Amino acid sequence: MAPPILPASSCLAPIKSRVLAYLIDLLIGIAALFLGSQIIKTLDTTNLLSIFGIFVAIAIVLGVPVYQAVLLSLTGQSIGKKMLKLRVVTFPEASNSGFARAVFKRWWLPSLLYLIPYLGWVFWMADCLFIFNKNRRCLHDLVAGTMVVQLNPLSDTSVKSSDTRNIEPAE
Repeated sequence: MAPPILPASSCLAPIKSRVLAYLIDLLIGIAALFLGSQIIKTLDTTNLLSIFGIFVAIAIVLGVPVYQAVLLSLTGQSIGKKMLKLRVVTFPEASNSGFARAVFKRWWLPSLLYLIPYLGWVFWMADCLFIFNKNRRCLHDLVAGTMVVQLNPLSDTSVKSSDTRNIEPAE
């Protein structure tokens, strides 16, 4: 399989764009939880239609993270990242990160660590602060061996991912 094509002008994603993409994804997740909970609240579990409603609510609540995981695995983009033209790629090769890196190591593993009392808060704070280092890689990026790049939609010049201008490994 050929390496994915990145625009020649791909560079590290700006901090503001990464935070905004995260907030978009968070709002989508909260909206799904809210919608699912509203469906459950209005149901009467004594009839068949209400039981179907429970399945619809579960599908909504579970469908959003599954859809996000599939998007991240296949394209390196969640809904928020896609809206802001960001992509999660391997470091330093800048190729598609796949399921293990983008979803398991970069999303699920840190999320489990956040749940540990006291230690989770420390890990979360360190994870957030790491974005201010030179190569803008958060702790979850370091664990997964990934980085987030900004795609320039106006660029029609494409190069192979081995030509990663403006993307330099930390010294």
